[in-house]
Amino acid sequence: MSIEKSRKRRKNKISFPDIILSASALLISLSALFVSISQVRLMQKQMHLSVMPRIDISFSSNSQEIIISITNSGLGPAEILATKIEYDSIPVNSWDELFLLMNREKTAVENFTASKLKNRMLVPQQIFPIFTSNGKNNFELIEANKEKIKVTLFYKSLYDDYFEVCRENMSVSSSITNKKVSYCSFSEKESFQR
Repeated sequence: MSIEKSRKRRKNKISFPDIILSASALLISLSALFVSISQVRLMQKQMHLSVMPRIDISFSSNSQEIIISITNSGLGPAEILATKIEYDSIPVNSWDELFLLMNREKTAVENFTASKLKNRMLVPQQIFPIFTSNGKNNFELIEANKEKIKVTLFYKSLYDDYFEVCRENMSVSSSITNKKVSYCSFSEKESFQR
């Protein structure tokens, strides 16, 4: 009987190599879990980047024509949420109001075309004119005041990443700033409409 008891004790007793083997298996499992979680996070970032929009505001002019347009030069669609235009740091509610502020000599403002942008979806590589004017007076007004005009657009990606793009000084060579913003920074802003 004593021989059987000693055999049972040996079977129930865990040996040192068994502990090492079990700990190694646990460590390998935890490492695999960590690698899997890291891969999922990288894949999510890659998915966000693969549909990231980037809005550019361009200004072009020749002797009488002025065109202000936006281009989605990113990889995914952009939804325009709001637009803000300022003249000399004063927010304006319409292009007509902008021309009133610029027009000190009260010259005649000619016809122009302006587009509503709020809730507009821009697909990648799409160019969309937001303002067009063929009049000489309008050209001269904007040329004389282009350092005081600031255009800001607020937009979001498919994954609800929010962005703000701003162009100050409507000269052809000026740069624009495109930055990521929080939802709160533009959710209260009114959309600029003509």
